[in-house]
Amino acid sequence: MLQYNFIKTYTMKQLITLITLLLSSLNIYANCNLLQDTKSNYYNPKPLSDDIELPMPCDLKMVFRKIIVPGQNFWGDEKRIIKIGDSSGDMFEIPLKTSINGSFYDSKQWANYLGKYEVTKAQFIAVMGIEIFKTEVTFSSANKTKKFDNAISNLAEPVSEISWPTFQKFIHKYNLWLFKNNPSALPKHFEVKGSSYNQVPGFLRLPTELEWEYAARGGVNNGKLVAEFDDKLPFNPNEIDKYA
Repeated sequence: MLQYNFIKTYTMKQLITLITLLLSSLNIYANCNLLQDTKSNYYNPKPLSDDIELPMPCDLKMVFRKIIVPGQNFWGDEKRIIKIGDSSGDMFEIPLKTSINGSFYDSKQWANYLGKYEVTKAQFIAVMGIEIFKTEVTFSSANKTKKFDNAISNLAEPVSEISWPTFQKFIHKYNLWLFKNNPSALPKHFEVKGSSYNQVPGFLRLPTELEWEYAARGGVNNGKLVAEFDDKLPFNPNEIDKYA
Protein backbone atom coordinates (compact mmCIF):
# COMPACT_ATOMS: atom_id res chain seq x y z
CA MET A 1 0.00 0.00 0.00
CA LEU A 2 1.34 3.44 -0.92
CA GLN A 3 0.83 6.48 1.29
CA TYR A 4 2.03 10.07 0.89
CA ASN A 5 3.79 12.03 3.62
CA PHE A 6 0.89 13.97 5.13
CA ILE A 7 3.00 15.55 7.89
CA LYS A 8 0.16 17.54 9.44
CA THR A 9 -1.58 14.39 10.69
CA TYR A 10 1.44 12.73 12.29
CA THR A 11 1.80 12.26 16.00
CA MET A 12 5.27 12.76 17.51
CA LYS A 13 5.88 9.00 17.55
CA GLN A 14 4.99 8.75 13.86
CA LEU A 15 7.18 11.73 13.04
CA ILE A 16 10.15 10.07 14.72
CA THR A 17 9.47 6.98 12.60
CA LEU A 18 9.41 9.10 9.45
CA ILE A 19 12.72 10.77 10.33
CA THR A 20 14.26 7.37 10.95
CA LEU A 21 12.91 6.13 7.63
CA LEU A 22 14.45 9.03 5.73
CA LEU A 23 17.79 9.20 7.50
CA SER A 24 18.72 5.63 8.38
CA SER A 25 21.63 4.14 6.48
CA LEU A 26 21.10 1.34 3.98
CA ASN A 27 22.38 -2.18 4.57
CA ILE A 28 23.80 -4.42 1.85
CA TYR A 29 21.00 -6.30 0.09
CA ALA A 30 20.80 -9.91 -0.95
CA ASN A 31 23.11 -11.59 -3.39
CA CYS A 32 20.97 -11.44 -6.52
CA ASN A 33 22.30 -14.55 -8.27
CA LEU A 34 19.64 -16.73 -6.65
CA LEU A 35 16.88 -14.60 -8.17
CA GLN A 36 18.04 -14.56 -11.77
CA ASP A 37 16.49 -17.90 -12.79
CA THR A 38 12.90 -16.76 -12.31
CA LYS A 39 10.77 -15.81 -15.31
CA SER A 40 11.16 -12.18 -16.32
CA ASN A 41 7.44 -11.42 -15.99
CA TYR A 42 6.66 -13.55 -12.93
CA TYR A 43 5.90 -10.42 -10.92
CA ASN A 44 3.14 -9.33 -13.32
CA PRO A 45 1.73 -12.26 -15.35
CA LYS A 46 -1.25 -10.21 -16.59
CA PRO A 47 0.03 -6.65 -17.18
CA LEU A 48 -2.40 -3.78 -17.74
CA SER A 49 -1.62 -0.47 -19.42
CA ASP A 50 -2.16 1.56 -16.24
CA ASP A 51 -0.21 -0.69 -13.85
CA ILE A 52 2.32 1.12 -11.67
CA GLU A 53 5.61 -0.76 -11.45
CA LEU A 54 8.09 0.14 -8.73
CA PRO A 55 11.70 -1.01 -9.05
CA MET A 56 13.25 -3.31 -6.46
CA PRO A 57 16.77 -4.55 -5.67
CA CYS A 58 18.11 -7.26 -8.01
CA ASP A 59 16.23 -5.70 -10.95
CA LEU A 60 12.88 -7.00 -9.72
CA LYS A 61 9.65 -5.01 -9.68
CA MET A 62 6.49 -4.68 -7.61
CA VAL A 63 3.19 -3.82 -9.27
CA PHE A 64 0.41 -1.59 -7.88
CA ARG A 65 -3.11 -0.76 -8.99
CA LYS A 66 -4.76 2.65 -8.61
CA ILE A 67 -7.91 2.48 -6.49
CA ILE A 68 -10.16 5.51 -7.06
CA VAL A 69 -11.90 7.03 -4.02
CA PRO A 70 -14.97 9.21 -4.80
CA GLY A 71 -15.42 12.79 -3.64
CA GLN A 72 -13.18 15.86 -3.58
CA ASN A 73 -12.76 16.55 0.13
CA PHE A 74 -10.11 14.86 2.28
CA TRP A 75 -12.49 14.53 5.25
CA GLY A 76 -16.21 13.93 5.61
CA ASP A 77 -17.39 13.46 2.04
CA GLU A 78 -20.76 11.69 1.92
CA LYS A 79 -19.76 9.85 -1.26
CA ARG A 80 -17.24 7.85 0.75
CA ILE A 81 -19.62 6.35 3.30
CA ILE A 82 -19.74 2.60 2.79
CA LYS A 83 -21.20 -0.31 4.74
CA ILE A 84 -19.08 -3.31 5.61
CA GLY A 85 -19.57 -6.36 7.79
CA ASP A 86 -21.89 -9.34 7.71
CA SER A 87 -25.20 -9.48 9.57
CA SER A 88 -24.83 -13.25 9.86
CA GLY A 89 -21.29 -13.00 11.26
CA ASP A 90 -20.03 -12.90 14.84
CA MET A 91 -19.65 -9.83 17.06
CA PHE A 92 -16.55 -8.70 15.18
CA GLU A 93 -18.31 -8.77 11.79
CA ILE A 94 -21.46 -6.80 12.57
CA PRO A 95 -22.51 -4.38 9.78
CA LEU A 96 -21.32 -0.81 10.23
CA LYS A 97 -20.96 2.32 8.16
CA THR A 98 -17.59 3.96 7.79
CA SER A 99 -15.68 6.25 5.45
CA ILE A 100 -13.01 5.26 2.94
CA ASN A 101 -10.34 7.91 2.33
CA GLY A 102 -7.72 8.35 -0.35
CA SER A 103 -4.02 8.90 0.24
CA PHE A 104 -3.16 10.63 -3.05
CA TYR A 105 -4.74 13.61 -4.81
CA ASP A 106 -3.72 14.39 -8.40
CA SER A 107 -5.60 17.74 -8.60
CA LYS A 108 -8.66 15.90 -10.00
CA GLN A 109 -9.44 12.91 -7.78
CA TRP A 110 -8.35 10.97 -4.70
CA ALA A 111 -6.92 7.47 -4.88
CA ASN A 112 -4.99 4.74 -3.10
CA TYR A 113 -2.42 2.39 -4.62
CA LEU A 114 -2.63 -1.26 -3.61
CA GLY A 115 -0.27 -4.09 -4.50
CA LYS A 116 -1.70 -6.03 -7.44
CA TYR A 117 -0.34 -9.37 -6.21
CA GLU A 118 0.94 -10.88 -2.99
CA VAL A 119 4.59 -10.22 -2.16
CA THR A 120 6.61 -13.10 -3.59
CA LYS A 121 9.47 -15.01 -2.02
CA ALA A 122 11.86 -13.51 -4.57
CA GLN A 123 10.76 -9.96 -3.72
CA PHE A 124 11.17 -10.60 -0.01
CA ILE A 125 14.65 -12.09 -0.50
CA ALA A 126 15.71 -9.21 -2.77
CA VAL A 127 15.10 -6.75 0.06
CA MET A 128 15.80 -8.76 3.23
CA GLY A 129 18.39 -11.32 2.10
CA ILE A 130 18.36 -15.09 2.00
CA GLU A 131 19.43 -15.65 5.62
CA ILE A 132 16.49 -13.75 7.13
CA PHE A 133 14.15 -15.60 4.75
CA LYS A 134 15.62 -18.93 5.82
CA THR A 135 15.32 -18.09 9.52
CA GLU A 136 11.68 -17.06 9.17
CA VAL A 137 10.36 -19.95 7.05
CA THR A 138 12.18 -22.67 9.01
CA PHE A 139 11.57 -21.27 12.50
CA SER A 140 9.07 -23.94 13.62
CA SER A 141 10.28 -26.79 11.42
CA ALA A 142 12.01 -29.92 12.75
CA ASN A 143 13.76 -30.55 9.42
CA LYS A 144 15.02 -27.06 8.58
CA THR A 145 17.07 -28.11 5.53
CA LYS A 146 14.14 -29.84 3.82
CA LYS A 147 11.78 -26.98 4.68
CA PHE A 148 14.20 -24.41 3.25
CA ASP A 149 14.81 -26.43 0.07
CA ASN A 150 11.05 -26.65 -0.51
CA ALA A 151 10.62 -22.94 0.21
CA ILE A 152 13.10 -21.82 -2.45
CA SER A 153 11.97 -24.31 -5.10
CA ASN A 154 9.54 -21.72 -6.54
CA LEU A 155 10.47 -18.13 -5.75
CA ALA A 156 7.47 -16.76 -7.67
CA GLU A 157 5.12 -18.08 -4.98
CA PRO A 158 3.69 -15.68 -2.37
CA VAL A 159 5.91 -15.44 0.68
CA SER A 160 4.39 -16.88 3.87
CA GLU A 161 5.31 -17.77 7.43
CA ILE A 162 6.86 -14.31 7.94
CA SER A 163 6.32 -12.66 11.32
CA TRP A 164 4.62 -9.27 11.50
CA PRO A 165 7.72 -7.48 12.91
CA THR A 166 9.91 -8.92 10.16
CA PHE A 167 7.47 -7.86 7.46
CA GLN A 168 7.45 -4.35 8.91
CA LYS A 169 11.24 -4.38 8.53
CA PHE A 170 10.79 -5.50 4.92
CA ILE A 171 8.55 -2.49 4.23
CA HIS A 172 10.96 -0.17 6.02
CA LYS A 173 14.01 -1.38 4.08
CA TYR A 174 12.17 -1.27 0.76
CA ASN A 175 11.12 2.32 1.49
CA LEU A 176 14.73 3.23 2.22
CA TRP A 177 15.88 1.62 -1.02
CA LEU A 178 13.26 3.48 -3.08
CA PHE A 179 14.00 6.87 -1.50
CA LYS A 180 17.72 6.45 -2.16
CA ASN A 181 17.75 4.74 -5.55
CA ASN A 182 14.59 5.76 -7.42
CA PRO A 183 12.40 8.31 -5.58
CA SER A 184 10.99 9.59 -8.87
CA ALA A 185 9.24 6.24 -9.39
CA LEU A 186 6.95 6.84 -6.41
CA PRO A 187 3.48 8.29 -7.08
CA LYS A 188 3.08 11.91 -6.00
CA HIS A 189 0.39 13.60 -3.92
CA PHE A 190 -0.56 17.08 -5.15
CA GLU A 191 -0.81 19.25 -2.03
CA VAL A 192 -2.35 22.69 -2.53
CA LYS A 193 0.15 25.50 -1.92
CA GLY A 194 -1.44 28.84 -2.70
CA SER A 195 -2.30 28.84 -6.40
CA SER A 196 -0.07 25.85 -7.17
CA TYR A 197 0.64 22.33 -5.92
CA ASN A 198 3.50 20.73 -4.05
CA GLN A 199 4.23 17.20 -5.22
CA VAL A 200 4.84 15.00 -2.16
CA PRO A 201 6.25 11.49 -2.79
CA GLY A 202 4.53 8.43 -1.34
CA PHE A 203 5.85 5.61 0.81
CA LEU A 204 4.78 2.03 1.43
CA ARG A 205 2.78 0.63 4.34
CA LEU A 206 0.34 -2.19 4.97
CA PRO A 207 -3.27 -1.40 3.98
CA THR A 208 -5.98 -1.24 6.59
CA GLU A 209 -8.70 -3.89 6.58
CA LEU A 210 -11.13 -1.30 5.20
CA GLU A 211 -8.79 -0.23 2.39
CA TRP A 212 -8.17 -3.83 1.38
CA GLU A 213 -11.86 -4.81 1.44
CA TYR A 214 -12.87 -1.70 -0.48
CA ALA A 215 -10.39 -2.55 -3.25
CA ALA A 216 -11.16 -6.28 -3.24
CA ARG A 217 -14.89 -5.60 -3.64
CA GLY A 218 -14.43 -3.40 -6.68
CA GLY A 219 -14.17 0.14 -5.32
CA VAL A 220 -16.09 2.56 -7.56
CA ASN A 221 -17.60 2.24 -11.01
CA ASN A 222 -18.17 5.43 -13.00
CA GLY A 223 -17.72 7.50 -9.88
CA LYS A 224 -20.21 5.54 -7.76
CA LEU A 225 -19.68 2.86 -5.16
CA VAL A 226 -20.24 -0.57 -6.70
CA ALA A 227 -22.49 -1.75 -3.86
CA GLU A 228 -23.31 -1.42 -0.20
CA PHE A 229 -21.11 -4.46 0.37
CA ASP A 230 -24.13 -6.45 1.57
CA ASP A 231 -23.18 -9.44 -0.55
CA LYS A 232 -20.63 -11.95 0.69
CA LEU A 233 -18.89 -11.77 -2.72
CA PRO A 234 -18.49 -8.81 -5.13
CA PHE A 235 -19.55 -11.03 -8.05
CA ASN A 236 -22.08 -13.73 -8.91
CA PRO A 237 -21.21 -16.85 -6.84
CA ASN A 238 -21.85 -18.97 -9.94
CA GLU A 239 -18.90 -17.22 -11.63
CA ILE A 240 -16.40 -17.82 -8.84
CA ASP A 241 -14.10 -19.80 -11.19
CA LYS A 242 -13.34 -16.52 -12.99
CA TYR A 243 -11.99 -14.93 -9.82
CA ALA A 244 -10.56 -17.66 -7.57
